[in-house]
Amino acid sequence: MLLSAVVGAGASASGSVGSSTSTLKGTCVTLRNNAGGAQYTFKMGIGTPYQYINCIGDTGSYNLLVDSSFCNSSSCKGSHHRLVVENSTSFVDEKVENNLRYGQGAVGGRAAKDKVKMGDLEANLDLTLMTNTESFKNYDKAYYDGVCGFGRRNDTANARVHQTAPLTALGVNHFSMCLGPATIDGKATGTGGRLDLNQLPSLGEFEELPMVGAVTWAVQLGALSIAGSNGTIPMAGHCDSPGVEMLNGVPIKQVRVHCAAIIDSGTTLLALPKKTHKALLDTIERGCPLNDCLVKLQNQEQCTGEHFDALPEINLQLGGKNVSLSPSVYMGTMAVKRPTTKQIEGSPFAIQYMAPGVACIPLFMGQDSNTNLGPLVILGMPFLRQYATRFSRPVDGVEKVSMSIARVPTGSTECNQCSAAEHEEAEQHVAESALQPEQLHEELAQPEAVPMDVEQLRLPWYAVPPDTVPEEHRQTVAASAHGVMGLAAVGMDGTEVTTGWQRGDDGAWVLHL
Repeated sequence: MLLSAVVGAGASASGSVGSSTSTLKGTCVTLRNNAGGAQYTFKMGIGTPYQYINCIGDTGSYNLLVDSSFCNSSSCKGSHHRLVVENSTSFVDEKVENNLRYGQGAVGGRAAKDKVKMGDLEANLDLTLMTNTESFKNYDKAYYDGVCGFGRRNDTANARVHQTAPLTALGVNHFSMCLGPATIDGKATGTGGRLDLNQLPSLGEFEELPMVGAVTWAVQLGALSIAGSNGTIPMAGHCDSPGVEMLNGVPIKQVRVHCAAIIDSGTTLLALPKKTHKALLDTIERGCPLNDCLVKLQNQEQCTGEHFDALPEINLQLGGKNVSLSPSVYMGTMAVKRPTTKQIEGSPFAIQYMAPGVACIPLFMGQDSNTNLGPLVILGMPFLRQYATRFSRPVDGVEKVSMSIARVPTGSTECNQCSAAEHEEAEQHVAESALQPEQLHEELAQPEAVPMDVEQLRLPWYAVPPDTVPEEHRQTVAASAHGVMGLAAVGMDGTEVTTGWQRGDDGAWVLHL
């Protein structure tokens, strides 16, 4: 059996992008690699004086979610940094519930405002303070204390609780993210990636991708293929297949059906429709000149050797542009459980003992979600190790909404952290800051060369169709600012659009992007 990562889940013109014409202040924030590349966090200061938390930068959500002293759940009280609201003189409690939902589950929240510092940028921001994390899976073991939404919208207009997006309040016109290799020891170095606000890393020109949808960082994904040793192997029928356009239940013309790909910094893996996932694994094996490359690699604890070196690149037609993913980004080491010949002692039945181990496996997952623009594909963290991605979001009337990418050269360390001077200055600033006594705790242990921890994998809220939400959480989800059950939202051009899950004409759930 072949192992793979399995988890229980306005168009713009094309061109090249050099540097922004905006004069807004720019800054770089170093991202720390945690759990073998499963989570990337950065230090964010909140309150007066600043209290520092570890935050996930998530292009798939819109709110700033923060652990706080309002939360009495055991997972909040464990080994997390928290905003102790009583110790901030600038804290404002809005006394309104603001429940959110992510791929890990529902979070009870409370709307508030406080001063925030990200890199060199400071502003008063809308917050959602954690009040209940009992349904937030694996938060007790997580390396992050908050989630900072970098989504495409400027605010959560028409949601149950209106909040301005964090980057909007900070005056961020555009930002870029890229990640270094998953093997970087984040605990030892405090590094792993970089987040640039109102500036770009030194990777040359960024090529713009034509966007689709109204409220997500989405682009059309067309043909897939494998760069085999004997030529290109097409994956016919996957993200490029014949279909029929319907109008009021009546077919009107033949069309090509493509996938809708969302570039999501908060998702650990690459998510594909289940049939495409299986076909991709099979085609990679066909494209490898050696026999059973993936099968043999899953019995290795490191992604090295002749079978790894022989793996082909994956070709994607993304927004009409040809991009490719190398084995160094689509493969990774992950903690797994392996069957053994040992029987569990004391058992009257033949129960096979499963031992912990490490395997080199593809960083893919299969999940079926249909959108109004085609089957959903999520280009998570592995994509950001191959391509630095620039997200433009106009807050000053200069920029237009757009995405652009620049391939990270092989061997480059540009995306491992900000410049040495910037990183050292930021770390010194945090070290000298007066953390509240309640926040001081021992960091979660992370040994060197740690494999990716399956319990730390992050999934987006839009990977969770409403029918899969437990009945006891349906009311929480319906009131969520993320609109999993459907939400009228305002796009960045000011027009009202429909986003979230909606029932289609055939009764099936469709995710509106």
